[in-house]
Amino acid sequence: MPELSSSTYVKIAPDNMSAYLFLGAPSPGEFYSSDQVIEYLKRNGVTTGVIYSNIEAMTKKGVYLREVKIAEGTEIKNGVNGYYEFKFNSEDIARRPVIRSDGSVDYQSMSLIQNITIGDVLAVYHPAVQGEQGTDIKGKVTRPKPAKELPALRGKGFARSEDGMIYTATVEGKVEYKDYYLEVKDVYEVHGDVDLITGKIDFRGDVIISGNVESGVEVRATKSITIGGHVEAAKLTANGDIVIRKGMQG
Repeated sequence: MPELSSSTYVKIAPDNMSAYLFLGAPSPGEFYSSDQVIEYLKRNGVTTGVIYSNIEAMTKKGVYLREVKIAEGTEIKNGVNGYYEFKFNSEDIARRPVIRSDGSVDYQSMSLIQNITIGDVLAVYHPAVQGEQGTDIKGKVTRPKPAKELPALRGKGFARSEDGMIYTATVEGKVEYKDYYLEVKDVYEVHGDVDLITGKIDFRGDVIISGNVESGVEVRATKSITIGGHVEAAKLTANGDIVIRKGMQG
């Protein structure tokens, strides 16, 4: 078996993630063996990610005097941290009235209440997915950072599935969320007056307004409505009681 030609060389990428072999031609009628080439690669530091099929093709078919990729490292794959997929809007929304086709403004469309009914899915937890380590052609292993899990949600008005992944409402009302604390409340409170800028209130539960309800406002509740001030020419609809502490004008 002839020795490898002195013109043979290995070109290794600066990041050690790939290597190319330039195989000098042997004397006429002679061939190299795959074992020879593999041993040569090891002496030059290429120990991992060797593409044996390319080496086999080079030696059997006599592929000489050109660079052929003969090793490739495995790229590191970063993991994904656990996260919650909320089925409601967990952030504040900028309230914007609807502009009607005639150019007038519908302030009643500006309600921010997110009504929840029993059985609604509030959140789904997606567990962390760990990454995969990378290895260069010299056998150096690079490990990804561990993917982190999030804490379970705390709060009231919901149930958690047996596997801990799905959070479902057990009461109807409005949903509030902050810093892993989730709550479904069956009482909607307004501390102050309700006017057209406040927007229409349409709530599944009890509505309590400490101030006045001005003209043109509509308030709906599946339970009761309690108003601490007076009511002007507004529309109040409730399946339960409607209590107006200071009377109605309109």
